[in-house]
Amino acid sequence: MADNALRELDKALPALEEALKALGPLNKKDMTENKSHGRPPALVETVMHAVTTLLGKEPTWAEAKRQLGERRQRGRT
Repeated sequence: MADNALRELDKALPALEEALKALGPLNKKDMTENKSHGRPPALVETVMHAVTTLLGKEPTWAEAKRQLGERRQRGRT
């Protein structure tokens, strides 16, 4: 079971690394722009639903905006 989990993790890590690289160019202006949407573009909404779910929060746009604000204040964006 542990070996299977490690194999699955090995498959998933490259995608995680690519996602982290893609976030690198984001800045405060980008985050503010995303938060200003009453309803975000579909891909932004999908990603933020995944992020809030991983954080154990309600997967809504309102919660995503709250999390974006908190992360920026703590320097975690």
